[in-house]
Amino acid sequence: MPCCKCPKVDTRDMAISSLAAIIERLYHQYVSEQDQALLDLVFKRAPVQADVDACLQKADIEVLGGNKSLLLSYLLHEHPELRLGSYAEPRVRGLMRYYHFQNTRTLSHFARIGKALNRAGIPFVLFKGGAIKALRPELSRPMGDTDILLPPGTIREAVRLCEGLGYQHIHGKPTHAVGMHTDKEDAVDLHYLLFDEGRDMAALQAGIFERAKAHKAFGVDFLLPCHEDLFFLVLTNFTKNLHDHTTLGGLYYALCDCRYLLDACPSLEFALVRENAHLGDKEMEVRFAADFMNRVIPGIIPEPERNLPYADKVDDFCNLLVFDENFYMPLRHECQAMRVAELRNYPCLHGRKIVKFLFMDKMRRFPGFVRWYLQRQKTKGGKHAF
Repeated sequence: MPCCKCPKVDTRDMAISSLAAIIERLYHQYVSEQDQALLDLVFKRAPVQADVDACLQKADIEVLGGNKSLLLSYLLHEHPELRLGSYAEPRVRGLMRYYHFQNTRTLSHFARIGKALNRAGIPFVLFKGGAIKALRPELSRPMGDTDILLPPGTIREAVRLCEGLGYQHIHGKPTHAVGMHTDKEDAVDLHYLLFDEGRDMAALQAGIFERAKAHKAFGVDFLLPCHEDLFFLVLTNFTKNLHDHTTLGGLYYALCDCRYLLDACPSLEFALVRENAHLGDKEMEVRFAADFMNRVIPGIIPEPERNLPYADKVDDFCNLLVFDENFYMPLRHECQAMRVAELRNYPCLHGRKIVKFLFMDKMRRFPGFVRWYLQRQKTKGGKHAF
């Protein structure tokens, strides 16, 4: 019989504590002391000149790099009375001009493809960075391409139209979009699904189309998601980029986007955000993003316990993060970097790696396998802690 004096262990609380430890680790991995000084200044509600001076004593714009230093131009836009000094200010203003022209080049591809879709009568939703740019055209941002969501059954015609304009594509994984590009740069990602998998993707996307409003910008007619849908997509994309180690230089713009959307819509309906997360099976991704953002800028996402509560599968999500970071992602990067000559010269060695990756890629979606694998590694003395 179990001893009644033994304390009951709440495995969900343990999983939440483990998730908090993961967030803390990732914070220290990706947010430097200079980054934090910059963000504290940019997100301060009523900064004064002394705050600017103190930040620039800690943060060197040359070390921060262009993607991050551009945030100082947002500060100057919102608080024109502030000054960055004779060294930093002209360079930051130059960054704004530089990214303005970078955006122009990216948006020129969107304009060509968007006008072709308009002529063909294919409606579409603009989301991610392109949508925020449409809402805040005066502020430039790092943009590698634009993302649009197409109605069901239109992807083949959309791809055909893009090919007629001279764009190319590789239709492989991820299976939810076709990336159109030129020989030199990415252009537009044509999404026929928002995510590879979800509980009810048809309902999720139908709702986004239904709530979207007609908008015209960059010479194109398109649909712009409502603030709740954009907020949901910003959070899920934030977690995806953090997990996949992609576009890390632009992660801080997700914080800007969330702050802007919440300020622009004080009555933002978190119930709709939660409904989107349920339909897309993204409850944990949304909460993870909110907790990470609040670790960087406390309170930027209000009341996550009430507005974006933890889902029941927090333990499975935490296990998957550990599995991906320590086992799946390193093997994926190793296979991506593999050269044909290496595979030809050492087929058994590298072939086994490819087979293992393909197996792990399929099995990582099954929580039972992930739990078994981590326990096996722990028993063997392998890496289990994130």
